[in-house]
Amino acid sequence: MDQPARPPRRPSRPSRPRKAHHERAARHRPGPRAFAESASWNRVIHRIHARGYTAVAVANPLRGVEGDADYVRDVIGGIGRPVVLVGHSYGGMVITQAVGVILTTGRIGGEDVPG
Repeated sequence: MDQPARPPRRPSRPSRPRKAHHERAARHRPGPRAFAESASWNRVIHRIHARGYTAVAVANPLRGVEGDADYVRDVIGGIGRPVVLVGHSYGGMVITQAVGVILTTGRIGGEDVPG
């Protein structure tokens, strides 16, 4: 049996010199603080509020994991009720550190954790 005819090939485009992967990635990489701003959570906060829950996006002072975790613990202590913490990337390290100290010491912001 004869095979069906193939469509004609498109002419190839002239090739451009390819950039190294790190050069291509750098063009699309966000700046060092692109996702550290609490405003990056605004869409998520809006959706949580729409479901009737209270939500707060805490500004991360970017002083280092330990200093930022201290700040988050102070904010948690000021809320005065149980909280759910959510963090992305560096923020995940910060809340992990903050919760680790709370669980280890049983204290938030200088006060004993109820319960």
